[in-house]
Amino acid sequence: MTKLHESFWRARHRLLTFALSMCWLGFSAWATAQPSSPTTSQPITRVPSVELIGRDLVDLLGQLTAAEKDSARRLPLRPVLEKVAGAVQRAPQFQLNLSNVNFLLGARDEARSGLLPQISGGWGNGQRHYDVPMGGDQFASYSGNYLNKSLTAKQLIYDFGNVGSGLEAAQKRLAGSELNVNAQRSEVFWQALRSFYEVQRAMLQLALAQENLSARQSFVRFIRERMSLGASSPADVVRAESRVADAQDALATSRQNLAQLQAAYRLYFMEDAQAYWLPVEIEIGSLQPRDLDDLTEVHPSVRQAQLNLQAAQHDLDSAKGRYVGGVFLEVSRTQTHNPGQSQPLNDQSAMLMLRSDLYTGGAQTAKIQQALARVTTAEFELEKIKQETQKAMREAFSEVEGTQSSVQARLQLFSGSVDAYSIAKDLYAFGRSSLFEVLKSQEDLFMAGQKLIDSLINRSLARFKLLHASHQLNETVNRSLAP
Repeated sequence: MTKLHESFWRARHRLLTFALSMCWLGFSAWATAQPSSPTTSQPITRVPSVELIGRDLVDLLGQLTAAEKDSARRLPLRPVLEKVAGAVQRAPQFQLNLSNVNFLLGARDEARSGLLPQISGGWGNGQRHYDVPMGGDQFASYSGNYLNKSLTAKQLIYDFGNVGSGLEAAQKRLAGSELNVNAQRSEVFWQALRSFYEVQRAMLQLALAQENLSARQSFVRFIRERMSLGASSPADVVRAESRVADAQDALATSRQNLAQLQAAYRLYFMEDAQAYWLPVEIEIGSLQPRDLDDLTEVHPSVRQAQLNLQAAQHDLDSAKGRYVGGVFLEVSRTQTHNPGQSQPLNDQSAMLMLRSDLYTGGAQTAKIQQALARVTTAEFELEKIKQETQKAMREAFSEVEGTQSSVQARLQLFSGSVDAYSIAKDLYAFGRSSLFEVLKSQEDLFMAGQKLIDSLINRSLARFKLLHASHQLNETVNRSLAP
């Protein structure tokens, strides 16, 4: 019992000695941290907790990820489409195509006039002197006022396809121009939409760059506080401040990019863009790559090229008919009042006439050759447009699929970057990791955010691009804007 009692008191003494030592060390550390002079007042800089550094950046991107998971959190698309539709109506490119339609309407009416009666008239008044033989060597001379009136009507009977083919060519070009109006409306709509989404991308990137700079500045203050406690070195502060300089450069670049995109935005909307982040994405319906051939045949660019080819063929027929000539019915009436006559002379005639240029120095033959060359050019142009249209649609289909996969991959990348950044901060706060790892994880988070924003905007643009490439954009927008 005596030995057990001695062991008990020996262990108690050791425990008490250890507790007193810890208290003394804690008091010494507290005393060292206190200001040397109680009368000196120093400003206190509030340093955020390491867990709070970068939280605003994560929250900003968290709003995007939440909207990706729940489409009800997205903004409506209709205001965007209405705004763009108004910009399209004011766009000079669209108005230019409407003006071209009016020009071709005049060309068609001019070609049609060749099938209608042509009526011309004339009136002349002047002095005339003439001699009338009286027999033998005798002549009677008359001079005085001379009056002439004429009216002529001419109707084409048959011209070997000259006027008729010219009229068909004009009608084909007019139909092609009307198709081009729809195609240009889709093109301008797509360009205006792209301008809108690019500005929204730049605004998101700017907000991200601002939060990134704020996070890095907070981290510098955190490192300075650690240095004042002897937990970090001045070299750590220098390293952290260098990353602040990088963040400031990224912010300046984002601002410059936004300013440039705002200039392009004003060309369509006549005002600076406002933030309208990630509206609901448009539906692309049942568009599938297997429908590529059918979509190509009804595409307005292909149909316009087909109409241009038909117009060129009609131009060739018209040139051949003009080379032969035409049959006309001419009816005329002329009234003349000569000096020395008490009554005017009336002359009426009706004739069926064949008119043809017998020799023009090779001009008609050259026109036929030019028309034949335009037919060949139109054939090649049709094939070229078909290939370009199919290529554009294939690229659009692949972009829709690729951007969808990209969004999912970058959502995972962003989630992993958030976790890695949080772990790196906690480990560094307890001295379990290096400053380099924290700065690297902060940089990775910022880059993951940039990639996530790009992938979300690119996916929205890819869907509009597919609708435009397949010429379904006008119809889809009209359906979306229908009451």
